[in-house]
Amino acid sequence: VSQAAKTNATVVILMGLSKISEIAEVFRKEGKHDLPVAILLNGSTKKENHILGTIDTIELIVKDEKVEGVGVIVIGEVVKNHKDFPPALNNWKYLLN
Repeated sequence: VSQAAKTNATVVILMGLSKISEIAEVFRKEGKHDLPVAILLNGSTKKENHILGTIDTIELIVKDEKVEGVGVIVIGEVVKNHKDFPPALNNWKYLLN
């Protein structure tokens, strides 16, 4: 993850939800505080859900919403293409769908 955080590549992490704090810290050290993050939960099931945030907000979202289990983490500008991602990153805590 540390090598990927130094690039502009989209990063996809499988089974990394339990390490979200450590992952976010790696990206913060690279100055990527506002980099978009999506966490996809229960993909391909009727319980499918997603969380949208940034490197600086994603830990709080996971903690506040008591998100557990298996998730796919997507980090990068591509997350901004999601229809629910806000066009401006001011005045919002997080998005949970």
